[in-house]
Amino acid sequence: MSTTNLFVELVVIGTGAAIWLILAIFSVFNYTWIPLDKVMSFPSLIPALSIIYVLGIVVDRFSDWIFEPLTKYLCSKYFENSMDY
Repeated sequence: MSTTNLFVELVVIGTGAAIWLILAIFSVFNYTWIPLDKVMSFPSLIPALSIIYVLGIVVDRFSDWIFEPLTKYLCSKYFENSMDY
């Protein structure tokens, strides 16, 4: 996998996680206390992209950790060793 594909994959994963996180925050707290015109401005996109990228890394590593036993089980069921996989 090339670096660009990996970066885009992590940004997409982070965007999905950020949307769920923002919706959870908005549902727990009232969203009227957040100045949305300043949050959605162009200068705030660069820090937001970096947070989304880090969130994508965290979610990707967490999902790998959660599904690792299932992956090992399925690989051992259908392949004789890891080199065949």
